[in-house]
Amino acid sequence: MGIGKPSGDVSPPGLHYNVDMIKRPPVIPSFMIASMFLLFALTACQAASEDISGQTPTATTTLIPFRSATPTPVLATSTPIPPTQPPLPTPTPTYRVHVVKKGEDFGGIAFQYDVTLMDLIAVNPEVDPYIMSVGISLNIPATVEKAGDDNLAPTPVGVQVDQPVCYPSVAQGAWCFSSVFNPFETSVENVSAILRVQVAGQENQQSYEMFPGLNTIPAQGRMPILAYVAEGVGNNPNTSVELTSALPLKADDERYLLVNLENLVIEIASRATASVAGSVALSADAAQAARQIWILAVAYDAQDRIVGVRRYEMNQTLAAGEQRAFSFEVYSAAGSITRVDVRAEAMP
Repeated sequence: MGIGKPSGDVSPPGLHYNVDMIKRPPVIPSFMIASMFLLFALTACQAASEDISGQTPTATTTLIPFRSATPTPVLATSTPIPPTQPPLPTPTPTYRVHVVKKGEDFGGIAFQYDVTLMDLIAVNPEVDPYIMSVGISLNIPATVEKAGDDNLAPTPVGVQVDQPVCYPSVAQGAWCFSSVFNPFETSVENVSAILRVQVAGQENQQSYEMFPGLNTIPAQGRMPILAYVAEGVGNNPNTSVELTSALPLKADDERYLLVNLENLVIEIASRATASVAGSVALSADAAQAARQIWILAVAYDAQDRIVGVRRYEMNQTLAAGEQRAFSFEVYSAAGSITRVDVRAEAMP
């Protein structure tokens, strides 16, 4: 049976059709579309190209290389900084040590080592110079040497030096004394000498510097020089003295001031001790005050040999016309004291 015409169909009468019979348009594959597009592009390029073989070529630009003034690189430099040095340690003074023996005092020890009394007290602040026990140890400051050129040392003037005498001490050493006489009409200063000791049984001589009691020797005057020998020398050592310095002193030299000893009292208390007391006065004509005053006491025995020396240092300012009292003792190294000579010296 046929299919009837649908309602509303405007097809001519007698024409019948089936929906399956209607043909759809063919589908073109995608690869064919891509191929056609490529073919079209090539054809366009061929049409656009022209034959330029007959045309005159235009001039081309030629590049010419050349050197440019390129600056040479300079390496940056800097001033080298020296390495920082570590701080040096502050040197600590090393003192000699003296063990106090019976009969010694600050003045005698200072004189023994050729140092001032004030310097000795300064390096021993814990020791009372007026109450000092036997056996304690004292620091001895370094001796201050005078500046000068040894090669230019002047020749000593002709003072006379006596033969030294040495007395053994209880500390197995010895005190050696000599006396220097000034035969000139002017004073001399800076007297020093070398003591040479030949001990029995020893091959070599020992040398020691001898120091004066004061800086100056007045005209026609005497002054002791002395040295302490730490080694034992026995009872009769072979000794000699060589003078090394003695310089003439001008009469108006301002380094020394005129002082006088007044009310001098000397008492020989025992065979080995003598006391000295009095006052020292600075001349009223002195141009300046005295700040260093030394008083020297020299003890002699019956044979007029030096047996003891003591220098008393007054560390008080003394104005012109003023005077100061003093009192101290001098001790014998050997033998009995029969007399004592006293001198004073002052410096501004």
